[in-house]
Amino acid sequence: MADKLLKTIVLIDDSDIDIFTNQLMIECSGFAEHVELFTYAGDALEYLGQSNAPQVDFIFLDLSMPKMNGFEFLEAYEATRKVKNRDAVVVMLTSSTASKDQADLEQFSGINVFRNKPLTMKKLELFTKEHFGHRIDETNQSLFRT
Repeated sequence: MADKLLKTIVLIDDSDIDIFTNQLMIECSGFAEHVELFTYAGDALEYLGQSNAPQVDFIFLDLSMPKMNGFEFLEAYEATRKVKNRDAVVVMLTSSTASKDQADLEQFSGINVFRNKPLTMKKLELFTKEHFGHRIDETNQSLFRT
């Protein structure tokens, strides 16, 4: 079996339904070896801060969550990212249509993409081609299994 295009994807969302559908979509796409699921952003930070944590390619992050929202996660993650030299692509997924949320996200250098829910196969394909297209070219793989 050929190596997968991506090693690890982290999903952070307090909605069990969103976690389930996003996990299913990613697993059905066949391009990631592993998907880590978190319903609490603090647990994801702990995981990402571990010295033995795997390299994470994507973080799909919900904006509106209890205890620690997406903005609070990003503030803490940026410090971890600098210390651990992490370079995951952060995709903020939200059901919010407030332009203030989009404006607030501009202060974070670590946000690569801001999109409305739900995560679709088309969005997943676009994110991957945009941020990891060089890996597709290097491996000469098709992006998704057919």
